[in-house]
Amino acid sequence: MRKLLSILALAFAFPAFAADMAVAQLRAPAAAPAPVLVWAGFYIGAHGGYTVDTSAGTNFIVLKDAIVARDPKGIVWGGQVGYRAQVAKIVMGVEADFSMAGLNKRAAIPDSEVPGSVKSEIDYFGSTRAVFGFTPFDHTMVYATGGVGWGHSNGTITVGDVSGQSAAVHFGPVFGGGVEFDIGNKLKLGLEYLHWDLGKASYAFSFPIQVNTPVQLKMDIVRAKLAWSFN
Repeated sequence: MRKLLSILALAFAFPAFAADMAVAQLRAPAAAPAPVLVWAGFYIGAHGGYTVDTSAGTNFIVLKDAIVARDPKGIVWGGQVGYRAQVAKIVMGVEADFSMAGLNKRAAIPDSEVPGSVKSEIDYFGSTRAVFGFTPFDHTMVYATGGVGWGHSNGTITVGDVSGQSAAVHFGPVFGGGVEFDIGNKLKLGLEYLHWDLGKASYAFSFPIQVNTPVQLKMDIVRAKLAWSFN
């Protein structure tokens, strides 16, 4: 009798066990975790860096055939503001920046009968750029960037005891790339390279004769960035 009851209990339990096994087999595999959207939203920040190179063709043509190299180098610092949207691992946005600079150089005018020199200076510049990035890891982003930039520059020509000054604003394309890291507390730390090809502008010097010269402005800058996100 006991053996018969055990057989009957197993017979009734087996269909339920088989049903549970079938449901377990039909369950979909667990979905991969969604990427962390730490790069989306508005942000504001600061940056600082150094001009690592300038164009060899960036020259002043002074007093007919005298050519003076114009390649100031130095420290730059400023701020940036922007907005980004993130879809999965893709980040797209726009950024505007403004930088102050202490970029200047003084050079002697060659083959001049009267001792003379040219001082060139880039004092401030900025850009508006699109940003396209990719996040290989949730807290790391690599990106390319490009847009339009401008820069204010001035020069001083001194021949003997006479000096003349002129200033101009240059416009042109800016492009480069960088990497950023999310370091917590809504802070982002990054390193960026930008090439500035700001084209030619005309400088007019009067001292006491009129000297007009077109000057091309190019800069290559590496800078560190720190930003705070509002999201």
